[in-house]
Amino acid sequence: TVAKYYKIYNFPIKFSLKYGNQSEFYDTIEKKEKLSFLGISDLPFEIISNVYYEYKIVPVTLSTSEAVDLAFSRLRQEMDNYLKNAELISKTVTTSYDNQCVYIVCRMYCLEDIAFEQEFFLSNN
Repeated sequence: TVAKYYKIYNFPIKFSLKYGNQSEFYDTIEKKEKLSFLGISDLPFEIISNVYYEYKIVPVTLSTSEAVDLAFSRLRQEMDNYLKNAELISKTVTTSYDNQCVYIVCRMYCLEDIAFEQEFFLSNN
């Protein structure tokens, strides 16, 4: 389900409602879209959409080795996402587990270029 409203000068105006019964298990993702007119980007007007994604909790029992494999697979995915624009300098990974959980702590030291180019002009006055 989606709830959409407009915000003008920090005053929300709702144009749609959430439909149906909302489950107690859902994630809400808010998307904001600033509108610009003739290149003016600081207009006090934006469109906000709240998207509600329902999920279910399903218990799954894994062996310790299956849980460790799954945890490392997810760690690799997360590292790939974080390292798209950065260079990995070093990392340390520690693991532990008990009867219910597998714990992985990964500490990464990265180098990332966060600079951006900005043009500016100087006056002789």
